[in-house]
Amino acid sequence: MVKVRMNTADVAAETYVFKLMNSSGVSESGESEKVLLLMESGVRLHSTIYMRDKSNTPSGFTLKLRKHIRTLEKKEKKKKRKYQKKRGTHGQSLCTRHYHTTVTHLPR
Repeated sequence: MVKVRMNTADVAAETYVFKLMNSSGVSESGESEKVLLLMESGVRLHSTIYMRDKSNTPSGFTLKLRKHIRTLEKKEKKKKRKYQKKRGTHGQSLCTRHYHTTVTHLPR
């Protein structure tokens, strides 16, 4: 699992750029790892290497989106996720969490 920081900016009306960065700032190869996702509402979503010019002040929607993402991150940090993995005979695997249980049968 890789921890990622995200920054949101609006480029034009209904066009947003999400900048995803490795939280450590450096990838395994020693380079800075950034991904830019360009989203035009209802039209397209793709990665890009070109950073578009953004406005100096973010729109109201962008501010609400940033706030929503920030509160989601805080909720995720507060949750305690405990995993227990037990192996049975015949390749069965049981993975339990505090709120649900998943059972998978793995073929030999």
